[in-house]
Amino acid sequence: MFIAYPWPGELFDLQRVDLARPMPGSPFYAIHLHPAARRQQSKVGLSDKSLMLDSPLLPWLGVVLQTLATHQTYLIDLTYDKLVKDWKCALMKVKQRGRWSSDTSVKRYEAHARISQEFHLLPEEVQRRC
Repeated sequence: MFIAYPWPGELFDLQRVDLARPMPGSPFYAIHLHPAARRQQSKVGLSDKSLMLDSPLLPWLGVVLQTLATHQTYLIDLTYDKLVKDWKCALMKVKQRGRWSSDTSVKRYEAHARISQEFHLLPEEVQRRC
């Protein structure tokens, strides 16, 4: 959901009815946040806010969300506890694959920006061969 940038609490609270289909003349879906009809408010006390799913990178996101919404009430059939459990499981698998014993060891190997900087310090003829 990095296209819409919802807060984590907002994402888990979205209901199927909160996904608004496109209006005539527009291909984009929208998400209705904190409906006043359900007496919901954001952290800062706002209701009835909208997030447009209008990214040119994912123009099909609204259709996919509508298709995948299989839970009777919620738009995304996922709880915070389930997400945390799956995240920890994935982290453990990454650690096992790399034979790392701690999170700190994994972080040491995640240095894309540093690698990019070093690459650009190489002579152009070497860069072309990579």
